[in-house]
Amino acid sequence: MKWLGPALLFVLIASSGAISQTKLREVDLTIDGIGSGSPFSDALVKFGISPKKKIEKEEAQDSCLGRAATFLTLDYPGLQVVLLGDEFAQGFEIVEMTITSKKWNAAGARIGDSSDSIEKRFGKPNSIEKQGELTVFFYVTRENLGFVRFEFAKGKLTLMSMKETLC
Repeated sequence: MKWLGPALLFVLIASSGAISQTKLREVDLTIDGIGSGSPFSDALVKFGISPKKKIEKEEAQDSCLGRAATFLTLDYPGLQVVLLGDEFAQGFEIVEMTITSKKWNAAGARIGDSSDSIEKRFGKPNSIEKQGELTVFFYVTRENLGFVRFEFAKGKLTLMSMKETLC
């Protein structure tokens, strides 16, 4: 009986290690190859000049990045792209995209697709939440740099988003 306690403890520790190493499903949410980490120049070529843009500077002391940064938000019909640059507003790369229009094909998915077709395309979500009338599927981004979110109303896709976790 003396060995039962240590043996049980070993089994619990070994199984918790296996559980914590479960590979999360990754989704590379891109529009024709443009997505997380893509430079501003590629976004400009693909999406064109934005009809609406906003630049926000963040000082180092206010930033969880540990350095000053510049955020550039580009709004297109049914698409918002957020890029992160340095304190001099250079070196912009995409860190966030939100899609709300059928116009944009993101990794083979379009607004209006069924939840079943999204699950078939990307696999079982890492988690599913009910938020009022919405059902939300969550995945992680390529290399687990952030998350991908698919929102459904009445079983139809209404929003897709990708956001890098910056801090």
